[in-house]
Amino acid sequence: MSDPAYTVVRTFSHAMEAHMAIGLLDAEGIPARIRDEHLVTQDWLLSNAVGGVRLEVALADVEAARAVLAALDAETTQSAAQVGPLACPACESTDIEVRSRSRLGTAGWVVLVVLTGGLALLALRPRNHCRSCGRRWGT
Repeated sequence: MSDPAYTVVRTFSHAMEAHMAIGLLDAEGIPARIRDEHLVTQDWLLSNAVGGVRLEVALADVEAARAVLAALDAETTQSAAQVGPLACPACESTDIEVRSRSRLGTAGWVVLVVLTGGLALLALRPRNHCRSCGRRWGT
């Protein structure tokens, strides 16, 4: 049963996200709690059925908690926008193509992995290729 003195301010698909948010709220002096963490962690397929991992705060702290979480969302969006596109380390061009190192098909890779005891998986790392200067580099 839920406590009428608490209300849900945010839901998460994963418990780790809820713990990061509760840590942020705690740092701001806003007491909070997490519901259904263990159920979702044990069987993540139930996450949508139970409404995810719920972050609850006292009714008196709802507006403050939403403001803190909104500031976090804005900061995260701004940080993601600053990352920018992948650029070539030689010429700084953004005309980049990500390639696999091999032209083998799926069946060819399966045979090669079995024959080499898995060592062939090292060659599966994608490589970046700059279309401007031709440089190739690993990720």
